This record gives sequence, structure tokens and C-alpha cells, in this order.
Amino acid sequence: MTTTVKPMTIDVPQDVIITNLMLYWVTNSFWSAIRLYSELYYNPWELGPGERIEVPTGVAAYPHELAPIVRQRAERYYNVTRFTKFEKGGHFAVHERAEEMAEDLRAFFRPLRKPA
Repeated sequence: MTTTVKPMTIDVPQDVIITNLMLYWVTNSFWSAIRLYSELYYNPWELGPGERIEVPTGVAAYPHELAPIVRQRAERYYNVTRFTKFEKGGHFAVHERAEEMAEDLRAFFRPLRKPA
């Protein structure tokens, strides 16, 4: 049996990738940057039975994310006030879809702002 794995494609300019890699390498911050992944793997965080986070939560669902977000599951555990399903992007959405992401963040926070 043969399994074919498609290579992951990222819609990010090469200079952005190189700059990002250099920032981690030169500042020696790679290990601290991936610590979150290690913590989640070895010590998964879970809500107790019946618990829910009530803070207004925005969710950006990208089709090529490493762990796809299921709307119903997000809404079960969080007070989802904005759920945006994007057509493109993935784990590196901040680089791939920066303008879209920024506008979605603004739209999420707009109703939460208090008048001056």
C-alpha cells in the first residue's frame, strides 16, 4: 500500500519566511516560541464538565489550519460572538492573509469598544 502525501503549500513570500526564520535563529527564541505546542501536547488543558468560557470570543477558521476548528465545538466551550470562515489561509494566516485577518480583528473588537 502506497500513501502519497501532498507537500504543504504556503502562500507567503520567501523573504517573509526567511525574515521569520532569522528572527528565531538570531534571537535564539525558537524553543520559547514552540513551548506552547509542547505544553499543550504533554499537559492538555481542558474545561471541567459543564464549564464554559463566557468572555466574548472571536474565531477565525482557516481551511488549511493544522487543527481545523469546528464551529459547534467552539460554541459549546466559548461565548463565540464572531465566527469567520475564510476561503484561504492556514497556520500562518498572519503572513498569508494579513489584511483579511486585520479587518476581521477590527470587526470583532468594534462592538466591544466603549464610547469615549
